[in-house]
Amino acid sequence: MNIIKYVEKWGQVSFHKRPLNEVDSLILSCLSYFHWEELVPHIDEDKPGLLIGDIFANKKTFETLIAGSMMNPKKDQKLLLALMHSPRFSHLKLNYYQSIFNKDNNEQFAAITFVYEDFFLIAFRGTDQTLTGWKEDFEMAILNEVPAQADALNYVRKVASKEKLQEMKFYMSGHSKGGNLVMYAATKMDLDLKERLIMARSHDGPGFKDYDAHIDNLIPIINKTSSTVPYSSLIGTLLGFRRDSKIVDAKSYFILQHIPYTWKINRKTGDFVYLTYRSKTSYKAEISMTRFIHSLSEEEKKKFIDIVFYVLDNENNSLSAILKKPFRSAINMRKHYKKLSEEERQFVKFVLKRLRMYWKEAFLDKLTYKKKPIDKAYRDFVIFDEWN
Repeated sequence: MNIIKYVEKWGQVSFHKRPLNEVDSLILSCLSYFHWEELVPHIDEDKPGLLIGDIFANKKTFETLIAGSMMNPKKDQKLLLALMHSPRFSHLKLNYYQSIFNKDNNEQFAAITFVYEDFFLIAFRGTDQTLTGWKEDFEMAILNEVPAQADALNYVRKVASKEKLQEMKFYMSGHSKGGNLVMYAATKMDLDLKERLIMARSHDGPGFKDYDAHIDNLIPIINKTSSTVPYSSLIGTLLGFRRDSKIVDAKSYFILQHIPYTWKINRKTGDFVYLTYRSKTSYKAEISMTRFIHSLSEEEKKKFIDIVFYVLDNENNSLSAILKKPFRSAINMRKHYKKLSEEERQFVKFVLKRLRMYWKEAFLDKLTYKKKPIDKAYRDFVIFDEWN
């Protein structure tokens, strides 16, 4: 079953009887993608918040909440309806919503807090449909700190210091880029917050530019963090794959498994269906992308990112606009491409040729890999330990 069926089956059990788990964490991470501006108090306001069970469910409300969602609008609506009628989730109070968007600074961030009787959970939004958000993701390969990461750390400090919450312990969760923000905040926040932290969970979130430094910072709180990725994960293997990640079986194929609704849940246990290794496609994608990223200098990465997003730019600053009107978008991108200098065009061809070379090496050559269980030992945090 999927996360919607999980809510329908296990949503009758309170958090007192069944503590917040990996599946709950993924579900609440999904809600961070919704646009709560008109319903939930802002982080700078001191208001009671909104119970999930009290959300006014009409067509306009749903359209507002899921506008621009990177998920599945129909399933988003089914999930929210299930949560509203679930004793387990309906008593969670949504509060302290914050959304920051700055095109000039390549900054896209949003977070929301779910408050229960004796704990709260901070959920960070992943990438939305704006090209600004996607460019910030790409810049994770060249910057030690992107704006959203700084925003995440500031958000945790501000929410955790609220008078109503300052004595409570808390969770953090996030999907995709949101998972990266979780791990960044967990390793960078103050010691007193680390002591209050119950668990920080990343769901198919990418790694970091300086992965070794991140692992060094992670080890002291390793038992308070976890990572889950789908069987054919791509996003979760970028910029360093955490070797103690739990592998979740999923429907669909390759990049489409990034969508949480494809993740499989055991009907009897209410936990994910776990596997001991990832798919061959995931392993090969990891090794090809890692080699490609490391083959480029910092200057080359930045130049390529700037050129790509200059070509993709449109009046709506939107990826969805490109997908909805591909022919018109292709004409627009062609106009932008023609404005590039000859040197820039040759550079793009050079980078794409190199990317194709590494993917060809990984997918066409006879590389072998070991189907072994994930080792939870700290020494196993390396990039290519599966490959011969």
